[in-house]
Amino acid sequence: MGISNNPKSDGTGPTNRPSTLPHFKPGISYFYPSLKIHKLEKDLLKPGVEPPVRLITALQDGVSKRSDVFIAENYLRDLEKDYCGDLLQDNTDALVWLDSMEKNLEVSVKSKVNCFTYDFKALYDSLSPNLVLESLKEATEECRPEWSTDFVEWLLKLVDLSLKSSVGIFEDIQFCFDDSGNLQTDLYTKPTDSRAYLNFNSAHPSHTFSGIVHSGCFRLRKIINNHDRLERRLKDLGACFKNAGYPESLTKKAIQKALTSERCLKPCTFCLRNQRETNGVGI
Repeated sequence: MGISNNPKSDGTGPTNRPSTLPHFKPGISYFYPSLKIHKLEKDLLKPGVEPPVRLITALQDGVSKRSDVFIAENYLRDLEKDYCGDLLQDNTDALVWLDSMEKNLEVSVKSKVNCFTYDFKALYDSLSPNLVLESLKEATEECRPEWSTDFVEWLLKLVDLSLKSSVGIFEDIQFCFDDSGNLQTDLYTKPTDSRAYLNFNSAHPSHTFSGIVHSGCFRLRKIINNHDRLERRLKDLGACFKNAGYPESLTKKAIQKALTSERCLKPCTFCLRNQRETNGVGI
């Protein structure tokens, strides 16, 4: 363990705090595939099949790891909020935005809104590095005029070093405004989604299966704002769980709880806990 020579906040000499800097040895970045088995049609799920994959760049030990964390926490996150004022970061953001449209727009305006389906995802493998740097430079000019030219160039160089380090997820929502101007939301399922869930007879802790069921039901509860439509979608979800061997008592209890719960557009402890338990499983 080394000793930090960073100055104190008042500028009077080094902090002399323990530092891991002398022991940090960057590793080698590598690629690994994230198997997208749920994208296969049911009749293609056979031994020896080659499922679609998402190629991910692992940079947790890369040379840019420390700079990535530093510039994100100190500069880029606040800049993103100021520059992208209408950014919808996740599913909850989108639903809150749609509800605000329903409350604030006139019926005549909402009746002309086109219905469409959209994804939220990080285009980590599609964006041109030059476009990213150009956008970042424009954001600094518009929202951070007090930053010096030298500082902006330094920031751009660090971002250029770590452009391919991000991996994103997506949420799917389908919506429209009906003839009365009321917002109607539903879950959009891609044609390639086989709705295949972790089999109940697989070797996993029991809380894994209950977490999958509850998170799936409450995901629908959050997205869908119509009770009858929610009831139909939960019934379809229950059939998917039944095909995967889940006992009816488990699914029926979760479905009933989702049906009788209020729609919540804010992250809650229950939702976050189940999301951690089922991360990457069955969706």
